[in-house]
Amino acid sequence: MGTDVYSESGIITGIDEMIGLIRKKDLKTVIDICESGLSAAAAGNESFSCLADLEPLKTINKKSTIEEVRDVLFECVKVHGEPTKYGSDECYLENEYAVAVLWGEILSETRPTLPSLNEVRIFDSPRYNGWDVPLGEACFIFDSSDCFITTLSDRGKALRRAIGHCETTEWTIVSY
Repeated sequence: MGTDVYSESGIITGIDEMIGLIRKKDLKTVIDICESGLSAAAAGNESFSCLADLEPLKTINKKSTIEEVRDVLFECVKVHGEPTKYGSDECYLENEYAVAVLWGEILSETRPTLPSLNEVRIFDSPRYNGWDVPLGEACFIFDSSDCFITTLSDRGKALRRAIGHCETTEWTIVSY
């Protein structure tokens, strides 16, 4: 028996910022993604089968306005329960995987210069997830390594010459 402890990092944003990414010029593309995703799900396409679980998407059509599409995308992100000290199965993001697939498609088509969306999840325990993450909210997470470039400084180059390497190591300390 043991305990696995590890760390993750990323750029976290919420549903309000994600909705703000949908521009008027993206409207047709987003509608097409929603409609074709639902059609593919109905046809049995494994990659998009999860989108059938996002009921609000079924109300989008070619005549939908930007506000209607934004509202529907907002409705697809349903958080249940409240965070607790130790987390619980009662605090979760409904259809988490489907939301990630949908937004991954939307971003790849409308914002190809952005990094890929890693995941959409909810953090339900400040004790286990940390105090710096939004608790009880849908978190859209992008890989921070896609957003930053780390270069070796002059001192780092000197250290590499002296010891033969200069790689950063990460670790976690667990106390009892």
